[in-house]
Amino acid sequence: MPNQANFQQTVEKRLTQPTADYGKRNDGTKKGKGWLGVIDLGGGNVATEYTTQSDAVKVNGQRVDFPTLVPTLTPAEIEAMKKVISSKGEIPEPIMQKAIEHARKQIAANKSVFVE
Repeated sequence: MPNQANFQQTVEKRLTQPTADYGKRNDGTKKGKGWLGVIDLGGGNVATEYTTQSDAVKVNGQRVDFPTLVPTLTPAEIEAMKKVISSKGEIPEPIMQKAIEHARKQIAANKSVFVE
């Protein structure tokens, strides 16, 4: 498991990589580098956001998309999410709770849940 200093360097490196086309979200807006930058999934695949919805995150009474790859994840949780993304599996509850908390804080601050 990587130590915190190496983890921080990896995150900083991901955030400074050049902008590329990462596709579009379900609402048609362009995806960016995400909160953790570009994450290598292997086999030439990368992830920047892994979006979900929950009844716990609503704006004006409507469920909204929000990312699960958020800055509060540990290195082990990021590794777990890489497996989830690659297999399109279920998001582990502790990770989902961190994503919900992050989205709620962003919404409460009148900010986008996504890195803009």
